[in-house]
Amino acid sequence: MRDEEAKSKTADEIAQWRQDVAVQAWLNEYQALRAAILFRMRNADYSVAINIGFIGTILSLAFTVEVQILLAIPFVSFLLGIIYFNQLRHVQLMYQYIKNTLTPALSGVCHNKQIFGWHDFVNSKMAEWSVVPKVGLINVLAFVIPGLIAVVSTFQSSILEQSLFWVKFVWVLGLFLNIALIYIWCREERYIRKK
Repeated sequence: MRDEEAKSKTADEIAQWRQDVAVQAWLNEYQALRAAILFRMRNADYSVAINIGFIGTILSLAFTVEVQILLAIPFVSFLLGIIYFNQLRHVQLMYQYIKNTLTPALSGVCHNKQIFGWHDFVNSKMAEWSVVPKVGLINVLAFVIPGLIAVVSTFQSSILEQSLFWVKFVWVLGLFLNIALIYIWCREERYIRKK
């Protein structure tokens, strides 16, 4: 009889040990994902800051050099905007993984539905604060508006006057990149709302 108790106790201890190891692995994965999310959010913020700094530099040069130098803004803004959206897409994917995989796994093992309950809390509070504009929209405007202003302000000197073909080509390409950035932002917003 003692042998059976010892075997069942050992089986229970092994099951508990496996459960503890799984919980610790999931918590370590959560910490790693949280660090990755913070890193990517910082990179997205840096791309906005770099874009604003670049725009300031180009604007200061536009007063001393040709106005066509403003045509550099749509290109750099487009590239930094792509970096921005890439960082936010990865953040969204990690958030979805935490919400849809890690949270249910930990809730099931711990028999507690409140684990990582902040998802529901944040979503409920965001619904209450729907008047506040989305940060994503404000940041996108930091990429799109300067590019559009540059394209519009150089319209006369690039298209209407007798300028070189490459200047006209760069102007049209800058306009296209601005439209592409707006399209990418709309697509990303739709993707986030589906999730």
